[in-house]
Amino acid sequence: MNIRSAESVKRSNKDTIQIAIKALDLTEDMSSLSSGNDEVLLLIYELKTENPLGESLCSDQKVLSSSDNILYSGFNKDGMAQGASVLFLILEQDSETPVEQIDAIFRIHHAKILQAFDNSDYLELEKYLGDEDLIGYKVINEMHHPETLGFDFTGVYKLDSYHYRIRLGN
Repeated sequence: MNIRSAESVKRSNKDTIQIAIKALDLTEDMSSLSSGNDEVLLLIYELKTENPLGESLCSDQKVLSSSDNILYSGFNKDGMAQGASVLFLILEQDSETPVEQIDAIFRIHHAKILQAFDNSDYLELEKYLGDEDLIGYKVINEMHHPETLGFDFTGVYKLDSYHYRIRLGN
């Protein structure tokens, strides 16, 4: 997966982090009642000690399918504190909840949401996210480091498996 091929990412410079998210196994592909598509929302925040979190560094959406299964995105790290950490989240949207509403919920309640996710407490997650599904999250320390970083989100949710491969780089 070549993250430099991203058409939707503006011209790359030393302050741009490019992102490629590839769905290897969609969450919505098991049931005949499912759409066969994943409506993916990517949110990225700089982690700071204060609550709520600041404005998102990146908020991007795309409908992924088996034939169009990569979301390209990016964000500018200019203005981030040296050695800053970021919170990287992927959600699968099952409703028409506006991104601005989901963003506000995460900014205020991120610690409780992540704790519920870590504890597989789906009732608690539903209190905050409604029908939206948190696929995974990762805290990335020292985001200013220029090397390419990769990780996967895998699991099973509501009887359907999923696998997303994420690559970040300059």
